[in-house]
Amino acid sequence: MKETLLCVETRYGPVLEYLDTFSEAPRRLRKAFEDARSLMEAGMYGDAMGLVKSSAQPGIGASQAAALVILVGDCLLAEGRLDKAEDRYWDATKWARKSDDRLALIAALNNVGVIFRARRWMEKALEYHERVYWICRDIESRQGEASQLSNTGIVVQMKGDFDKAIEYYERALKIYKYIGDERGQATQLSNMGAVRRLQQQFEVSIDLFRQAEETFKQAGDQYGEADQLANIGSVYRIKKDLAKAIKMYQDAIKMYGKGGMGWKRAQLLSGMGHACREKDKLEEALKWHQKSLDICEGFGGREEQADQLANMGLVYQMQHDKENAMKYYQQALVIYGQIGSSDKTNKINGNLRVMSTQSSSRDQHADLVEHTTETNATLSEWV
Repeated sequence: MKETLLCVETRYGPVLEYLDTFSEAPRRLRKAFEDARSLMEAGMYGDAMGLVKSSAQPGIGASQAAALVILVGDCLLAEGRLDKAEDRYWDATKWARKSDDRLALIAALNNVGVIFRARRWMEKALEYHERVYWICRDIESRQGEASQLSNTGIVVQMKGDFDKAIEYYERALKIYKYIGDERGQATQLSNMGAVRRLQQQFEVSIDLFRQAEETFKQAGDQYGEADQLANIGSVYRIKKDLAKAIKMYQDAIKMYGKGGMGWKRAQLLSGMGHACREKDKLEEALKWHQKSLDICEGFGGREEQADQLANMGLVYQMQHDKENAMKYYQQALVIYGQIGSSDKTNKINGNLRVMSTQSSSRDQHADLVEHTTETNATLSEWV
């Protein structure tokens, strides 16, 4: 069958877009859909949603309505507006059922599962991805089947069952190879590299990231290549080989330029900031985190903005500049409170407790670095 599902990576995990061909729709509507997708890919989410709203017409086909509503949901998700995104995805399921369009239903239900995962509702996320998997099997959508195996692997990985996650990624990889989807293959190799990094199998991890880099290159995806350079840099950073880590981040930043998804560039620049901080290049670290913060403000990522404010607070804390550390931590705490991120709030409060007893001794400074390095790996790298 002809696949009309597209897997799109977001900071909350891969979502599915439904690419209805709009073959029977007026040219104006078809062009509006294509233009809205281009705006979304450029990070212009408000413009994309505005175009969808202005182009929707009475009498639109149910499948086309589902595709448009899913696109709006994806924009809202990209902005971190999870409740509103979920509402749109449920609206899309109604349109999909009205037209008995199971591909549209697959995309909408998958994306609901992604939102459950973003909220850390792991069992519900697993339930939805399994449900979608069997719909994909029923209609012989191999692309959809692979995407659900991959998404299930992510949930299982987040639950800490790393070997089981690898099994899901390998099953997805096998399907992506069968259908000739190079980006899908590269993504699974990268996922497996991330698991091996967590397991501290560093050489295996680097090899998998290198395989992913080469596969993204074959697919013509330079941003995917750059992501793998950054991933390799993160391995070197964990190994405390900071010179190599910084070199990998520099190469990735150069490859990205000013393109790519805003949230990914923000992550990349933040990674460079972490490496500079750990190398005691604290002023450079501040510059990189500020650049990351500027990008986050541009695409409206509230949690990501808070992450960078917290990272800057950490750097000031290491500089024993308590006034600025408190200033940036407090700004981050306000946002975390608004979005309900209790785990990150608790970690900042842990840093503040350290700061309240911090002396100028190098030994205590070393304890702070060890504590906050782990803290901010969570803050900035698992977005």
